[in-house]
Amino acid sequence: MVQPISRYLTIRFRGTPVRFHWTLLLLVALVLLASVQNPLPSIAALTSFVAVLLLHESGHAVLARRSGSTVVSITLYPFVGLCHHEQPVSPLREALIAWGGVLAQLVIAVPTIAANLVFGYTGIPAFDAPIAIFGWWSLLWVLFNLLPVPPLDGSTAWGLVPLLLRRRPRSQHKIVHRKGLRIVK
Repeated sequence: MVQPISRYLTIRFRGTPVRFHWTLLLLVALVLLASVQNPLPSIAALTSFVAVLLLHESGHAVLARRSGSTVVSITLYPFVGLCHHEQPVSPLREALIAWGGVLAQLVIAVPTIAANLVFGYTGIPAFDAPIAIFGWWSLLWVLFNLLPVPPLDGSTAWGLVPLLLRRRPRSQHKIVHRKGLRIVK
């Protein structure tokens, strides 16, 4: 029997299979072909773009592991990625995992944008492309991804707000103040 050709290029990162879908590899090849005269800025931009996708999905993976879920794999497509993990044991953990990707991106985007605002761009396209992608593009992608629309992370992540409001601790004791005395009933 003939084995079918895999749709993915797979590498392992910290024990987790990271799969690059063939369409992502095709996009990389097409961009590089289109920029054969000056490939360095394109290589820098593509590397940064894939790194942001991987960073986002790794954020999900870290929080999934910390919440007790097993991470099965990470799959990257041209404009999205998926972190495949066991179903969390609670809606709270599921919402926290959804925030993982956004927070991972913000850890890189915010300092990159701050540095860009202070120092500006370098004027060297191979350096400026990663600054733009890790900074401004990543921030815009975070904002888009937080829209409360499936399958975006916002459809699950914003569920954290009502869960946290319900979990606010309510005092079991009634505190009464009388003439400078604090009486706990």
